[in-house]
Amino acid sequence: MTKTVEDAGILLKAIAGYDTHDAQSCPEADTWQQPTYKNDVKKPKLALPKEALGEGLDPRIKTRFLEYIKKLKGL
Repeated sequence: MTKTVEDAGILLKAIAGYDTHDAQSCPEADTWQQPTYKNDVKKPKLALPKEALGEGLDPRIKTRFLEYIKKLKGL
């Protein structure tokens, strides 16, 4: 999705926030701030919490999500 930490921060800021249609969304206020340092990711790691694919997730979304994870692993 991004190639730099800075770009990842910009993307996170754009998609952060509560979504009433998302079972995994949290109604807490967005407190994230853009870091002032620049540190490109050389060897990215991907973490997937088991709750991300848990109860309440539309099966179509789960399927697409798992497909996307496979693509990310190939980068």
